[in-house]
Amino acid sequence: SSTTVSVGASSTLTVTINNGAGVALTGVSLTDHLPSGMAIDSTPAASTTCSNGVVTANPGTGTLAISGATVPASGSCTFHASVRSLTAGSYVNNIGAGALSSNEGLTNPGAVNATLLVRSTPTINKAFSPVSIAAGGTSTLTISLGNSNASAITLSSALVDALPGNVTVAGTPAIGGTCPAG
Repeated sequence: SSTTVSVGASSTLTVTINNGAGVALTGVSLTDHLPSGMAIDSTPAASTTCSNGVVTANPGTGTLAISGATVPASGSCTFHASVRSLTAGSYVNNIGAGALSSNEGLTNPGAVNATLLVRSTPTINKAFSPVSIAAGGTSTLTISLGNSNASAITLSSALVDALPGNVTVAGTPAIGGTCPAG
């Protein structure tokens, strides 16, 4: 599965442990090594639904772990923490086969992964041309929106720019633009 967030935004990473065995698994431990560029958030909000489980999620580190957990027979439980990345990109988080250990000697037979897509935030700039005019003069205000992501983004609310002081829109404004309508 995949989730999309903006650079620097927090996302919850949830690991689900499924137990298909007819007996509870005890002393369950698992360490998830996050991909390079992804780290536990400064406010991890780590928790678990696994009985007796202790979650370790230290801010700024690249690991999320659980230890001492009990997973019910034919059941499941989860542990999670908030993660983030300060660099745009696609981050594939892998947990390899055999990463889980238990007192019963059972482990996870296959690998699993999830993808976090981190998008750059859009940019906005504005400039008057000319920058200085006489009272009653005219200047053109250009507002530029930028998107460095590989895919298009859509403005999801009105873009409102409050003009400074005694500046007003010209009686016959020269409205234009290059943004596609949507």
